[in-house]
Amino acid sequence: MLYNATDIAGAVIEAQRLINAGEGREALTLCQKTLKSPGAGEDPRLQAVYATSLSTVGLGAEARKALKKTLRKHPKLPDLHCVVGNTYLTEMEYLEAKRHFAKALELNPKHAMALRCMAGAMISLSEHDAALQLLEGAVRNGVSNLDIQIALTRVLYNSKRYDESIALVDQLIKVEGLSDQLRFPMLFTKADALRGAGRSDEAFAAYTEANRAVGVEHDIEAHAKGIDRLMEVWTPEAVAALPKSNRKSEQIVFIVGMPRSGTSLVEQIIASHPRAFGAGELRHMADIVTQIVGGTREITGGLFDLSRLSAKNIDNASAHYLSQVTSLAPGAERISDKMPGNYISLGLIGSILPNCKIIHCVRDARDTCLSCYFNYFRGKRITFAYDLEDLGSYFNDYWRMMKHWKSVLDVPIMDVVYEDLISDQEAQSRRLIDFIGLDWDDRCLEFYKTKRVTKTLSADQVNKPIYRSSMSRWKPFESHLEPLLKRLPADALRD
Repeated sequence: MLYNATDIAGAVIEAQRLINAGEGREALTLCQKTLKSPGAGEDPRLQAVYATSLSTVGLGAEARKALKKTLRKHPKLPDLHCVVGNTYLTEMEYLEAKRHFAKALELNPKHAMALRCMAGAMISLSEHDAALQLLEGAVRNGVSNLDIQIALTRVLYNSKRYDESIALVDQLIKVEGLSDQLRFPMLFTKADALRGAGRSDEAFAAYTEANRAVGVEHDIEAHAKGIDRLMEVWTPEAVAALPKSNRKSEQIVFIVGMPRSGTSLVEQIIASHPRAFGAGELRHMADIVTQIVGGTREITGGLFDLSRLSAKNIDNASAHYLSQVTSLAPGAERISDKMPGNYISLGLIGSILPNCKIIHCVRDARDTCLSCYFNYFRGKRITFAYDLEDLGSYFNDYWRMMKHWKSVLDVPIMDVVYEDLISDQEAQSRRLIDFIGLDWDDRCLEFYKTKRVTKTLSADQVNKPIYRSSMSRWKPFESHLEPLLKRLPADALRD
């Protein structure tokens, strides 16, 4: 079918609607179909929404590649620079995102999307005062549309102006036709503001509303069966029989655990050592599992067919991983990979990198799960965080899996208990640095002074000294937690 200008305009509108509804793959399919029409590839609006759809499904690099030619032809279109910035924002590359939003604002200082996104990047970099000044300045300059108002809800919360944040969310949430992409974060912002104001029961009700609105489905039974199967396959005998890579690098340190269990804090301490580099949450190991399996991984993301693990496959995987990761920090003696979900692949990791170190971050199960429940994970990649029963079941499965790995693997695994780290920072930090084979350096105690970008929800926390208020956060909400508590293993509770 041939598309004229009107058809392209309609496709752009429909693709954007699909993206706003969280249907990125459908939007991508529509864009790919439309781009086959004569002349369609020259339309900057179509290229922009095509790139956005690519980014939405996790293909940020491909999105930027797709926009490269269009940007050369239309370098003065701020919308295009915003799209590029948003691909970096989705990948938590906040400094790069800021650079592109700044270019958009240079072209149009009143560009609402650029202002909103720039504020978002600033918040992620803990630049709260700058974000507030940016948005309040925009309002003074007459830029006060929906984008700006939505961004202001979060900035007001971060500035502890809780009542103003709540009131603004209540006003904006009534806007007709508000997309889920804008609505979901605001619901969590309101809940955060209620919690900040000390209104615990109202806050929990607001978090419940927000999580139900997101409505991501998690199959408890299928996931538990997947964990059972992994434990059946990865026996001590099977592990002992697996080939191990000839590459004996001691550079790599894996930091695993549940989301919100202290992985970012542990990595920041390591990254503060002058001979170490914190690489953040890398997808390289998950990609290796997918390549070895040869298709879509099962629901747990694990590896069940050990016959695929030939000596050649293991060595190739080791070479690929090391070449990708060590290139991030040539000369670093230790490089940390803090993808929490790598816990599912520790058996494979032990064969690919037999001399690696594994740090298992442990935090009170109630605080860990509630922190997940209180956060909006963009992209819906984490399916278990939006329901208390799902959270409890997932945590229990993860806990079982970690116990199993400790019983069958010969790779060093050290537990770092969050509460112990908070209570005795120096002793636990020294223990951590000694475990990864480095000499002590006092800079590890002042981790919050280390200038690096933390690409997770914990970005703000690791830019401050250790504080005790993050312990026992579950207690004010205990009366609401029965669906969670009855599923948590007793030995995962810290008091």
